[in-house]
Amino acid sequence: MGAWFGCHAVNKAVACAFSACGYTFDPQTLTGRFPKFRDEIGTRVKSPPGSYGNKPGHFGGRRIGVIWHTQGSGKSLLMAFFVGKIIRHPGMKNPTLVVITDRNDLDDQLFKTFPGCKELLRQTPQQARNRQELRGLLRTPAGGVIFTTIQKFFPETNDGFARHLHDALPNASFIGFSGTPIEKHDRSTPAIFGDYIDTYDIKRAVEDGATVPIYHEGRLAKIELDEEEKPKIDPEFEEITEGQEESEKQRLQAKWARLEAMVGTEKRLDLVARDLLQHFESRLETLEGKGMIVCMSRRICVDMYNTVTRLRPHWHHPQDDKGSVKVVMSGTIEDSSAWLPHIRSKYAQETLLKKGFLDLPKTSY
Repeated sequence: MGAWFGCHAVNKAVACAFSACGYTFDPQTLTGRFPKFRDEIGTRVKSPPGSYGNKPGHFGGRRIGVIWHTQGSGKSLLMAFFVGKIIRHPGMKNPTLVVITDRNDLDDQLFKTFPGCKELLRQTPQQARNRQELRGLLRTPAGGVIFTTIQKFFPETNDGFARHLHDALPNASFIGFSGTPIEKHDRSTPAIFGDYIDTYDIKRAVEDGATVPIYHEGRLAKIELDEEEKPKIDPEFEEITEGQEESEKQRLQAKWARLEAMVGTEKRLDLVARDLLQHFESRLETLEGKGMIVCMSRRICVDMYNTVTRLRPHWHHPQDDKGSVKVVMSGTIEDSSAWLPHIRSKYAQETLLKKGFLDLPKTSY
C-alpha cells in the first residue's frame, strides 16, 4: 500500500507542477525512451490525473505544493519518479531540475538514490560540491538534474533561506517534500511551496507495513531553573514576520542558548546518563542489541560521552574500531580542542557508521 500511495502522490504532483508552471499539458502522458526494449520509438504510459488542474490561485503561481510522507516511507524514490515523469513529458522540453536540501548527509543520500534511476532520468545527475560548481551547472541552457544544499546559495546567512529562493531562481517553480507536517504557525513553507499535494502519515504507513511502529517510554529528567532566570524564558513564541526576521533570529538564538545551557548542565547529564545505562543494561539481560543517544547540541554530545565513559571507563577507546561508545557529529578545526577527538572527515564518519558500529560489541552506544 505504501508504494501505491507514492505512485498516487507522484501523479498528483506532476499535475500540480504543470498547473503551477502555467501549462495546460495532459498530465496523464509520459513519453520516454527505453533503449533495452524499443530504441527507435517512445513508449506512452497512462496514469490517473492529478487533483489541482487549472484551479484559480494555483495556475501559473509557481508554487507546486508540498508532499508530506512520513519518514521511511520512500520519499527518495518518490522524488526520483517525480523528476523522471517531469523530464519525460514531451511538453516540458528538457527542463532543469534542482534538488535542494538543508543538510549534507541528506544531499548525499538523495544523490546516491538517483543514479540508480538513470534510465528513467535519461541523464546522469550532478552534485555541486561548492558554489563555483553550482554556478557552472546552473549556466547550462537546458536539461540537468542538479543536487546541492541551500547553504551554497546563501553561505553568509544562517536563517531565512527559503524566502530568498525566488530571488536566486526567479524562473523556477517550487515543490517541497517533507517527512513531518507543516506547523500551524509556519508561514514561510506555504509561502514558498504552496499547500499540501498529498499526505501519508506514520499511522497509515505502519498500518500498511511501509514503516515499523515506534514505541517510546516517557522518562523524566527535570530542568532546574534558578528563580532569576525564569523571567527570561518567554511563555510563547511571537509570530515571525518578514520585517522582523533578523531580530527574531537573534532573539531565538539567545533563547535557544539559554535552554541548551540548562538542558546540558553537568548534574542533569549525570542523571540522564545513569538512567540510560541502567535501562540499557537491564534490557541487554533479555534482548541483545545496541543503542543511540541523540543530544540537543554538539557540546552536549561531547559532555554526554564524557559522562558515560566516566561511569563506564572500559567503554572508551581512542581508536574508531575499538571501544563501545562513539560520537558522530560534524565539526571544523575552529571548534574547541575538547571536541576534536570526535570530529572526523566525511569518509571516516561513513566508515564508522557502515563498518565501525557493525563491528563494535553488541553492547554499544
